[in-house]
Amino acid sequence: ATLRQLLWMVSGIPDYPMLRPFRHAVDQNLHPDPWQPAEILKFVEGLPPEFEPGENQSYANINYIILEMVVNAVTGHTLGAEVRRVVIDPLGLRDTYTEVTEPRDGGYHGLLVRGYEDNKDVTELNESLGLADCGVVSTAADMEKFLDGLLRRKVLLGPAMLAEMCRFNPIDNYGLGLDRGASAWGPIMGHSGLGAGYSTNMRYLPDVDTTIIVLANDVDTQLFNEIFNAALTLALPNTPPTPNGGYKVLDEWGWEGDDEEEFQGPAGVAVDRAGTIFVADYFNHRIQRMAPNGELVKVWGGRGTAPGKFIEPAGVALNAAGLVFVADYQNSRIQVFGPQGRFLRQWPVTGRPAALALDGKGLVFVADDRSHCVQVFSEAGAVVRQWGDKGIFPGQFVLPRGIAADGHGHVYVVDQGNRRIQKFGDDGRFLADWRPDNAGFQDPPYLEAVAVDGAGNLWVADGGRCCLYHYSPEGKLLALWRGWDVGVPCFGHPQAVAVDSAGAVYV
Repeated sequence: ATLRQLLWMVSGIPDYPMLRPFRHAVDQNLHPDPWQPAEILKFVEGLPPEFEPGENQSYANINYIILEMVVNAVTGHTLGAEVRRVVIDPLGLRDTYTEVTEPRDGGYHGLLVRGYEDNKDVTELNESLGLADCGVVSTAADMEKFLDGLLRRKVLLGPAMLAEMCRFNPIDNYGLGLDRGASAWGPIMGHSGLGAGYSTNMRYLPDVDTTIIVLANDVDTQLFNEIFNAALTLALPNTPPTPNGGYKVLDEWGWEGDDEEEFQGPAGVAVDRAGTIFVADYFNHRIQRMAPNGELVKVWGGRGTAPGKFIEPAGVALNAAGLVFVADYQNSRIQVFGPQGRFLRQWPVTGRPAALALDGKGLVFVADDRSHCVQVFSEAGAVVRQWGDKGIFPGQFVLPRGIAADGHGHVYVVDQGNRRIQKFGDDGRFLADWRPDNAGFQDPPYLEAVAVDGAGNLWVADGGRCCLYHYSPEGKLLALWRGWDVGVPCFGHPQAVAVDSAGAVYV
């Protein structure tokens, strides 16, 4: 593993805090002296890697322990001394120090505020105190000075080094000690952390020149998420037009079952100009056609491999002539039908078509979650091009599950395994990517589908967080929809989304 891979959290080295031998030593107080980096390293020696370096991302404290050993070896000084020389003293951080190596009066490691977990005082718990992964004691005021010097005034590092720090790894938007996300107020950068009895989160929002810092003397990983949106709405004079409750439920229909008008895992939805709705009824192996009010008009399909049959249809899309294109997932093919379900043609897909989209110019884009790529065909089924393979970098995918085309040369792909949306030109040229922000959520995102509305904005279904995101084509969050915001039942697991010509959203 390289130094960059350690900092990017893509080394694959297994982490130590929850390993049984370490937890036993901590909980039973078997190691009364401060831990040394080499002692920590022994806990992972001989363990198999979680993945090959660079192939995946997993936040691991052990990476910082190894980097501390590098700093000690290269400089001949402790990490605490180097942090003071390079960061603390130049920025004038009066109330910041490295515990253990720079002891203070008032306790085992100098903390003046006691720390708690599950209503227990764990301030004295000897959990790798003073080491690189959790060793700095500070205040909110000093942390604001730190972010100001690093990201606002940009005096802590030179331009080239700051640019390196802000080169974020593509799988989880983690840079060299910074992470980033998106919010209603634009990009958000910073870091969070926790140790025995304490939790911290500091973020800088450059578009609104605002810093928010939360410190708690309790191991509460959700405190920041709970107050982020509320705090910024109160603090900033111009709250962006992103009301969670800016929508209302117009209608709903269906129930779980295999009778007509019932669904089992509806995995795709499309709406024509007249408001007719087509649903890929996944586990019932059929397409249901419905009137704008949800009344059933036509059903076709059934389980099988013959033309016109399906095994788990995963997506449905329409062209300008009203033809119905279906991603026949387990049969690894695209099937085309007339509006009433008459079979017209089919063609094979190399892997498994998890979703498909048409651009209105004669191209069919298919998200292939077995080959981890996008395949492009003509509407007649001729192969046009293909892009992507399995990986974490821009233009690569891990389980692409949703796809949409805006008709203006842009294609959007839900890269589910990498928890992001990627934007391409219709020739496969990578343009941008972004991820849902973590603020306000306890669960990680599990993105399922994407649709483009008449204004070119995106609607993204998140099955893990049971919500819809509304994004601009550049990835700015415009709205967040959750059922409870308007007093209706929450989304269960939104798996498909479409927008009609009047702007109504179907989920």
